[in-house]
Amino acid sequence: MIIDFWATWCKPCCAELDAINDEYADWQKETGVKVIAVSVDDPRTMSKVPSFVREKGWDYDIYLDPNQDFQHAMEVINVPCTFILDGNGKIVYIHNSYMEGDEKGLHAALLKAAGKK
Repeated sequence: MIIDFWATWCKPCCAELDAINDEYADWQKETGVKVIAVSVDDPRTMSKVPSFVREKGWDYDIYLDPNQDFQHAMEVINVPCTFILDGNGKIVYIHNSYMEGDEKGLHAALLKAAGKK
């Protein structure tokens, strides 16, 4: 499972989720991965999330964390912040920020977590 903390106002967050979306179908076939995107938009911008996601065409489960309770529980300071959990629910990868190409490292970590490499 990939859990990605993001916000509509965060350009690197959106770039990362776009990049993952481009590979998501292949990753699902390879590993059975599921992506959960957790929006940390505050109550002022939270209402934009559903239409924003539809426009982007992201096929992820989207959750809202308007009070940042889950964000704080996961000790996420900045977004984007991406976690991979293995089949036992153990966090095996954490990555903060996003630069073009980071999805390759995410994919490698995902393969490793799935026992494919």
